[in-house]
Amino acid sequence: MHHKCGDKVIVCGEGTIEENYTDYILTEEGYCPCEREFIDVFTPRYFQPALNLFKVPDKVPSEIKDIIYESFALTLSSPSSAVNKLRIAIEILLTEFGIQGKDRKGAFVSLDQRIKSIEQNHILFPQQQLLLAIKWLGNSGSHEENAIFIDELFDAFQIIEKLLNNLYSYDRILEMAQLISQKK
Repeated sequence: MHHKCGDKVIVCGEGTIEENYTDYILTEEGYCPCEREFIDVFTPRYFQPALNLFKVPDKVPSEIKDIIYESFALTLSSPSSAVNKLRIAIEILLTEFGIQGKDRKGAFVSLDQRIKSIEQNHILFPQQQLLLAIKWLGNSGSHEENAIFIDELFDAFQIIEKLLNNLYSYDRILEMAQLISQKK
């Protein structure tokens, strides 16, 4: 049970006992272990409910939030799948901001093309590098088996957290409103 909120969390994973030598003696053959201890090693694979690894801003659309929460659930069991969920989230985000996934003829527009087509006066233009980074990590997670390690996934979480805060935090909304007011 969590000590602050009282929520119960179930964890499932793997456990082993490792032998660790703590002291050595010098013999004619060199150093040999003489004292040892046994250490319990636990590796979590799943949490139920999943751990929220960062605070998703309240104003983020629920469809994007849900996919990010799915990513959190996959974090320890499949980092590649988790980062692919983040890629899906930015595809939805682009659509939310008017960057369509199909051209006028109904043909598919790649995520790379969608990101690179963002015009300079669009609210997403300053976020292009963040979007591209998530896209590249998501591509690796989709196309290369076990290509994403946990540290890369946490990099992706930091990037998408920054992106969402840039777009959905109060300060960003206030700035956007000020820009609109200045143009009128």
